[in-house]
Amino acid sequence: MTLAAAIYEHLKADAGVAALASTRIYPIGIPESEVAALSDSITYLLLATDHMYSQSGVSLMRKQRWEVNCASESYDGSHALKDAVIAAMNMYRGVMGGVGGVTVKHCILIDERDSVLEDHLERGIYVASAEFEIAI
Repeated sequence: MTLAAAIYEHLKADAGVAALASTRIYPIGIPESEVAALSDSITYLLLATDHMYSQSGVSLMRKQRWEVNCASESYDGSHALKDAVIAAMNMYRGVMGGVGGVTVKHCILIDERDSVLEDHLERGIYVASAEFEIAI
């Protein structure tokens, strides 16, 4: 399983996240077919990967930065969903994604912010984002 798939499975299985977004969790962006009937939803994307090496050149660990965007028709809704994502992911350590998942050494919150993309505002979509560092 890839880390992207593990993030999806982890968020989908979390009761707090599922109560707000159900399974509306997508890599990169919300499919255009889903935008018209927007309900609370999540998108996630890989921002960067840092490789950590030993003196022998062997890679000991990879740290990846992931952005999770929480969209809603209300400002408060986007922040409630972001808070649920943070509760599910921040300080997580273990096998993410269930059986066959990815062993995560740590998942820590780096940043949280509002999105101010004009396209979102024109459509009446509010987005709150959280950025995580995940070490595998």
